[in-house]
Amino acid sequence: MKINISKMQDGLTEWSTECNPADIELDPMQFNQPLSVDLKAEKRSGKVELSIDIHASGDFLCSRCGEELNTKIKGSSSVLFMQREQPLPDEMQGDEVRSFLPGEIELDISTDVRDAVMISMPMRMLCDDDCKGLCPSCGVNLNNESCDCKE
Repeated sequence: MKINISKMQDGLTEWSTECNPADIELDPMQFNQPLSVDLKAEKRSGKVELSIDIHASGDFLCSRCGEELNTKIKGSSSVLFMQREQPLPDEMQGDEVRSFLPGEIELDISTDVRDAVMISMPMRMLCDDDCKGLCPSCGVNLNNESCDCKE
């Protein structure tokens, strides 16, 4: 995902767009709908300060019972692009401060959008806060039925 900075006026610019999950290396089987991306760019002399807000939904498995669930994910990230004659030697995609060269017209923010999704995902996906999970002995889903296993 790239943004064109050559036509952007100095000051604040805001816009919304959609992003195909596969374009930013997210699994299209999990993220089967486009991501909604809200962008705010503050352009000043030699700098572009970018705020990214994402809204996504995906199909996952519950960490306790293994049932499928659809989860909505909201996240944000920010990055500061600074104009330099050469990028810093250890600079990488996804860094919070990155360089762009004089005359460069587009900034690639694919990594930043993907990172906003990934850091916003819960560590454990749960179908319900009260999910009972699976019986450790027989494997029955305790949300749907009880088992006769002895504790």
